[in-house]
Parts: sequence; C-alpha cells; structure tokens
Amino acid sequence: MKLDLVMIVKDAASTLPRCLESFRTEVDDIIIVDTGSSDDTQTVAKRYDSKIYQIPWENNFAKARNAALQKSDADWRLVIDSDEYLTAGNNLKKAILEQQALHASFVGRLRIRSKFQTNGNIQYENSYVSRILPREAFYEGAIHEQVVHPGLPTIQFDGFVVDHDGYFGSHKSERNIPILMDLLESEPNSFYHLFQLAREHRNVKQFESAHQLLTKALQICPATSSIFPMLIVDLIYNCIELKYFEQGLYTIERYESQLAWYPDFHFACGIFYMKWILYDPSKFLYFPRIETAYLRCLSLGDENITTSVEGTGSYLAAHNLASLYEASGNLEKAKIYQHLETKWRKDHRISF
Repeated sequence: MKLDLVMIVKDAASTLPRCLESFRTEVDDIIIVDTGSSDDTQTVAKRYDSKIYQIPWENNFAKARNAALQKSDADWRLVIDSDEYLTAGNNLKKAILEQQALHASFVGRLRIRSKFQTNGNIQYENSYVSRILPREAFYEGAIHEQVVHPGLPTIQFDGFVVDHDGYFGSHKSERNIPILMDLLESEPNSFYHLFQLAREHRNVKQFESAHQLLTKALQICPATSSIFPMLIVDLIYNCIELKYFEQGLYTIERYESQLAWYPDFHFACGIFYMKWILYDPSKFLYFPRIETAYLRCLSLGDENITTSVEGTGSYLAAHNLASLYEASGNLEKAKIYQHLETKWRKDHRISF
C-alpha cells in the first residue's frame, strides 16, 4: 500500500519545513503543487525530495486540490496544508491498513487543532476533517472545500492530532471574503457559504455584517447539518458583541433542548449571562444560570465528535467557575475549580 502526502502551497517557505518534518516518515512520496509562490517554497520542498508541480491559481481551492490529487499515483492520499503539522500519532499507514481490512474503502478524518485568539486569550478549536482519501474521492467548493466520496463511510482516526496555526495572526479573511461573496452571487441560499462568510466577518470584527449573515443562514440551515451547532453558538457570541441581549436570550431558550449535548453551547450561555449582567445589573436574576451553564459543561466533558473549542467541557469551564466562586466569596469552591483547571490543562498538554 502506498500513501502520498498531497499539498497545495503558495509562499509557504516559513511553515513548510515544520510541516514536512512532522510527516516525512509517515508517507512514501510528497506531492507539492505550487500555485504561484514568490518566496523560497520550492527550494524548501526540494530538501525533502518532494515532487513539485506548478499550476496557475484560479481562485478555486477544490480545483487546485483535485489537480494535486491527480499528480499522485498512490492508493491513499493524505491531504495537509503547509501551516499544519503532526503533533500526536505515528504509523499512519498501519492504521489505514487496519481500517481497510474492515471497510475496503473509506475516507479518514483527522483531528485538526486550530490555534486562535479571543479577547487576548489563546485557545484551540478541534474539528474532525476528512484528510485521508482513497483514489475515488475528490473535492468540490471554491473555498472551505469539501471532500466528495459517494457511498463511502467516514472513519475517525483517533490518536492522530494535526495542529494548525495558519489563521493565528493572519489576514486570510481579506482573501476569503471576496471568494465567498462571489459564491453567494450564484448560490444566494447556501447556508454553508453564509455561515463561512459570517465567520470571516467576525474575524475582522464586522459584527453587524456577520449578524445579518448568521440570521439568514439560520433561517435555511437544517438542524441536522453539521454546522448547525456552531451556527447557534456563533450567533450567541455575536449577540454579545452587538449587545443584542434580548435576541441572544431568545436564541438560547429556543435551541437549548436541541443543543443540550454540546458543551460549547452551554459555555457560550455562561458567557452570555455574565456579559448581560455586567452590561445591565437589573438582569441579576439570571446570575444562577452562569453557574448552571458551566457545571453542565463539566458534566458533558470535551466534545470529540464535532467541531468544538478545546476546554469548554474541562479547563475553560473550570476556570470560569473558579472566577465566579471567587467573585462571590466562596473561596473554598474557587480553590477546588482552580485545582481542576490546572490538572485538566496539564492533561491536555500531555495528550499532544
């Protein structure tokens, strides 16, 4: 069985060495398709015996990824970006063969741990993304492209973690917003594109524009969609930014039964009630809901199936509970949750 690392890159000289060092022993060949670098990307790639190809960039990620996949003759292709790197797991080929014995063909999902910053704090969003592809799989979508794999099961490869910091301190929203706007010209009722465009607007703090997009996406997004939980959570946080607290409360109470399983929802609720009370002390009647929200987070634990911010079911919730109890004068409880926060943060570091 042959496994190739397949990448599309542009001006990736600064991140490519870290990426290739982390994956080089996991694959047979490295296929790199350059879409127009002006830096030393190709020089760096040659140090790792990569097979390098050049194609013009046509503002379409799926088209570029499919072109890269076509350059590989492997049975399986591992699709990675240059700002990603393997931080946990090894012997991926063995893991693929074990699953192949059970399923013949499938699409493998890896845990992508993306670094981001909010309110001056560094956090990580974990998502499970299709990255291990058989020859029959391909991509569609000009941006935030999706894998197409008719009839094939998706298998989650636990134990493998890929860290990603490409959006941390970057300006990719400036690139992504025009592409998404063009897509919405032809597909105005795509809740997926509306949601992604809203996220890009939130990245650049255009919260009113994001609010309009999130509201429209929610009107047409089915509750069964994988983005539905994130859409609701993003809308709550956006209501906080705009101080649309009445709409935020309506959103929480309307969807709390549907999202009772999702720690990120309860975490957002805790933040929401705290911010509302600080903004309007007359809403102090909601104060008990803050504690309830974070305790619910801890009872659920960190989510490991869908996209979720790391720690919402463990150390972040414990931190906020400790702060809540300390502010309330309950120092004994504050110490308990401070200890749990420290322990769970350490446990997460050990796991990578």
